[in-house]
Amino acid sequence: MQKLYMGATAVVTIAGSLVLASCSNEDPIVESDVTVQYAAQVNGADFTCGQIYTGIGTGGDDYAVNDFRLYVHDAYIYDGAKNQQYPVELNQDGVWQYENVALLDFEDGCTTGTAETNTVLAGKVTAPASVDLADTQVCFTVGVPEDKNHLNVNDVDAVVSPLNDSTLYWAWKIGYKYVRIDGVADPSGAANAFVLHLGAQGCPMTGEMTATPKSACTVPNTFQACIANFDIENDVIAVDPAFVFEGNDVTSNHGAKPGCMSFIDDNDCEEIMPRLGLDYAYGRVSGTESTYTGGQRLFSKQ
Repeated sequence: MQKLYMGATAVVTIAGSLVLASCSNEDPIVESDVTVQYAAQVNGADFTCGQIYTGIGTGGDDYAVNDFRLYVHDAYIYDGAKNQQYPVELNQDGVWQYENVALLDFEDGCTTGTAETNTVLAGKVTAPASVDLADTQVCFTVGVPEDKNHLNVNDVDAVVSPLNDSTLYWAWKIGYKYVRIDGVADPSGAANAFVLHLGAQGCPMTGEMTATPKSACTVPNTFQACIANFDIENDVIAVDPAFVFEGNDVTSNHGAKPGCMSFIDDNDCEEIMPRLGLDYAYGRVSGTESTYTGGQRLFSKQ
């Protein structure tokens, strides 16, 4: 094993990990390659684009999902023993990960989207060797951070993948669709479109719908998910919209748009937003506030 001595610190490369150890042999700092795995499901069953699933919503209806993508950012490992966070520094692959943002893409182009898929966050974590990556807590935020949420998606010279997909962007500068889950309830009958498009609201406009907001959106609608007792190498995070739709009748729409698109006075959002861990009080003038208080249900350990 080769060791490079620089003053009082030893730098040791071990099986793809970089160890920075002091001469006192106290808890060394280790740089580890990590891959957080995700799997799309619908009501507990593995997701296949366009497949019909049963038991969705309050009526237990059939539902087919034909788009399933979401952005996440600022992932980290949390060590409860030390009450410390250790960021996952994402690999800059030029396709799915850019700076601190990653796109998870579970659909394979059966309707919208692309044939390519991505089901992992890949990067490095620098933490004390005592932090057990086989039994830890992984956290991440769903959405696009404010400093990137109002990029001009059509500026091919300035906006790079995965932030250059216009199908994940609203035409106005509210910004990106953090989550795009498109589906059809009762696909063999009434074929009612019921979707979830999550994005920011309360974005001050400059007068033109396509202009960048003058200041930060007052309702960013990003939310954090943390998965405890997680084995980075072997465990998988399930992403399942059926648990988010459990309070909705997916065969009918109660707002101006199909399903929940995060807008003011969209009655279909009343039960969905709380199940994402979000408050749905912004600009409400009608409707009934949900009594659900159980926190986000989109993510769980598989």
